[in-house]
Amino acid sequence: MRVMTFIRLLLARLRSKRAVLGLGHRWAESGKLSLARAAFQRVLQSRDPYLARNAALQLWAVHAQLGDLRRSHQMYQEALRFQAADKKESLGRAAISIGSALGANYSFADVPVPRVTEKIYPLMIRSADEEVSAAAAIGFGMMQWELANKLYDRTRSDQVAESFQIAFDTRHPEYAPTAAHWLAFFYDQIGKPGRGRSALQWLVDSGDPEYADEAAHSLERLEQG
Repeated sequence: MRVMTFIRLLLARLRSKRAVLGLGHRWAESGKLSLARAAFQRVLQSRDPYLARNAALQLWAVHAQLGDLRRSHQMYQEALRFQAADKKESLGRAAISIGSALGANYSFADVPVPRVTEKIYPLMIRSADEEVSAAAAIGFGMMQWELANKLYDRTRSDQVAESFQIAFDTRHPEYAPTAAHWLAFFYDQIGKPGRGRSALQWLVDSGDPEYADEAAHSLERLEQG
């Protein structure tokens, strides 16, 4: 009890939220997860959407490591909301952005989240909640795509298409359009554009305001061979 009171006083004295975030990183890396949770929770209250998103991602990992998957899932979705609000993008796009960032930062020693997420994402994808599953599948697919390119690891490529397909199959209004777009784009990038035809057709039929027009052009190019 005295230790936690001291920690709260310490965090309250640190005026810079970035300093608190850095302290939380160090505690997380050294396995002091309860202390890290307290630090990240304080940063979560920041008005800076970048810091708040970062804190939410850290809490996503910390809660999972502490065995609280419900709170972990909530923090991931909170991170998506911060990302979407900050960049004025859809939640689907936010999931792509976060997955890409996690893949890009995977080997950075001062970013403890990415390696942990390789275990967390699959748990979320298996969730009975389609919103949780779809959001996680998009992020995981994009992270694996980044890592496949970064680490020259072709085995990760199979997980990219599989993850985007899972998100697309939910037909969740916030995530399925993004998943369909990136699934088709992924197949195009690996030289198998025909495999993305059904996803493109679905986007056209749905009239999605963000992706339908581009999907129609892609379908037209496919028809022309």
